[in-house]
Amino acid sequence: MPPAPTERLRAPPTPALQTDLPPSPALGLRGRELDPSTLLSPDSITSYDTPSTPYNRRGDSSPSPNTARPLLDLSPLLRPTLYNPVPTAGIPPPFLHSKHQPAPDAPLQTLLESGHFRHAAEKAADTLASSEISPFDIPNILSLYHIRLACLVLVSQSEISAKEARALLDILAREGASFSRPNSRATSRERSGERFNPLALIPWDLRLLLERLKTVLSNDRRRGIMSLYQLGSECRTQAFLAAKTEDAEIKKTWSARLYDIGLRVACELLEMGEFETASRHLQTLEKALDDLDEEEKFKMIIRKSLLYLKIGHVEAARACYAGVLDESREATMLQALHQMAEADYSSAVETLQSLNSAHPEDVLVTHNLAVCLLYNGDATRASEMLEDLVKGNSESDEPGRSFPGLLFNLATVYELRTERARDKKVHLVEQVADTRPHDGAVYERLGVDFKL
Repeated sequence: MPPAPTERLRAPPTPALQTDLPPSPALGLRGRELDPSTLLSPDSITSYDTPSTPYNRRGDSSPSPNTARPLLDLSPLLRPTLYNPVPTAGIPPPFLHSKHQPAPDAPLQTLLESGHFRHAAEKAADTLASSEISPFDIPNILSLYHIRLACLVLVSQSEISAKEARALLDILAREGASFSRPNSRATSRERSGERFNPLALIPWDLRLLLERLKTVLSNDRRRGIMSLYQLGSECRTQAFLAAKTEDAEIKKTWSARLYDIGLRVACELLEMGEFETASRHLQTLEKALDDLDEEEKFKMIIRKSLLYLKIGHVEAARACYAGVLDESREATMLQALHQMAEADYSSAVETLQSLNSAHPEDVLVTHNLAVCLLYNGDATRASEMLEDLVKGNSESDEPGRSFPGLLFNLATVYELRTERARDKKVHLVEQVADTRPHDGAVYERLGVDFKL
């Protein structure tokens, strides 16, 4: 009988297959209007567009003296020179010439829902650079700008997104310095009762994205971690203030954001290869779960367990979700991943087969089962299951799936099974390009996603 597993820390080996979860579609954007609850400040914001005193960007460069000055000058974000065309190099021709390409006049909402994020990024930039949007309409400008940056990230153009993010980062740095500097414009506003923190107008999700893009610009993950700690300090302060005012909902919101930042710090440490540091950091987050509601706690436990598994601290992962997630689908999935981390692929296959029987339409369960079958020596069955996911189900009109892990793993199976792997992968590209886009999933893929 093998010895009982003991707690240990180890750097996981470089996997031959990808088992990462598919990315969240559009980062939760979907063209929605900005929700005041997502702002740094819980206070709502309003549009500063004033129809009675229209502002013509093509003509006079300054508003009428009678027009209220916006709280944040975002005119640099409306300059056409800020935005460059999104390059198509690296996108296989079948995607560029597909019958599923959107119409030139397709609205932004439709582009986001159909997964055409490259076109959505260009549409958002065209709207920002046109005369259709007023420089006083702060929520609309930030919404379009957020969509532009996020869509660029989704189509693997993070460097372009980071360069364009610098415009807003410069604005916030300038306004933030003015806010805190004595005898500044902010001080004058305070005398007139109008003093405000410019960061209060930036949606929280956009702030997180900006911090990520700052790391891309500097190529320094340590600096990125320090920026996350600064955001964590803000969350802690706001949660403390909400507790003093006995506002339970606002306190839960800031507590959830603080815990989320803690997990993001662990992710950054993992990317740096600091596995032991990441493990010690995760242990400091134990008591913070008490301040979250049940839904948020559920999601955070799953994320934390996955981080422990990626570190290689398998027993800590088990302790994290055991007795909390009960017999849910997520708990069973984590159990299977735990068995995979222990190289117990036979048990993982049995666990996932039972889960697949209970949830036959769950794409992620089917995908992970195929990976386990491959590691267990059944390459033929694994290949068939992955190909079925890409094809979809014509009887139920279910479109095929094409998230990065699935495409990468199927391409890997082709390399393992045949000497004509390149022909198989080229056919896979054509098949995915010919498949109707799935709601919220990236449609256009790069050749590297297919290992080409």
